Amino acid sequence: MKKLLAKFTVAVATLFAAVSTTLAATNQVTVVWEANPPAEGVGLYKVYRSVAGSTNAPIVQSTTGTNLVSTNMFMGTTYVFTVTAVGPSLLESLPSDPLQFYMPFLLPEVKITNIVFGGKSGQVWNDVRVSWASLDKARYGFTTYTLNVDDLALAGGGNTFTTTNNSFTIPTLNVADYRLTVTTTNWHGTSPTVEAFISKNPPSKPRIFISQ
Repeated sequence: MKKLLAKFTVAVATLFAAVSTTLAATNQVTVVWEANPPAEGVGLYKVYRSVAGSTNAPIVQSTTGTNLVSTNMFMGTTYVFTVTAVGPSLLESLPSDPLQFYMPFLLPEVKITNIVFGGKSGQVWNDVRVSWASLDKARYGFTTYTLNVDDLALAGGGNTFTTTNNSFTIPTLNVADYRLTVTTTNWHGTSPTVEAFISKNPPSKPRIFISQ
């Protein structure tokens, strides 16, 4: 008996369009395919989802339509989708050609935009205000920012501050060389880091000359 062959013709651009509109606040993507010819009497489609390179059994979902929302997907992971068609005799077709889809890491990097020093007393800076670009908390599913201030002279040493705002003022900071990063965390992990630095070295001395 002839086996039915599901047609799986979704372009990657179509999947990315779905991601851009729905995945920002969720961890799902909509998979779409063409229906088999009516004469084949297909009443059910099965969607198989696996992680690229994994030996685990795929996740299988069924639908009578020609699209399915695949949920509980992890950012930074490549998934492989195939679709089969099930005919009236319950025979299942060969799988469609596989389609790989990379679930993007939705949390963008948080860039520090400004560092302002309130003053200096001896070897201590006072009221060091660190500001960064604000992100949409509802869209990216997080509530707080974490500011990491690492003393470059201390292996693994530093301070961590948490805030709901897009700036934080450090009351006092010893004069030293520092590496600063700001991160956020949601249900899938922590955002990429972008480094900013504070230097204890003064600027180079000016060169003076007479203009004639």
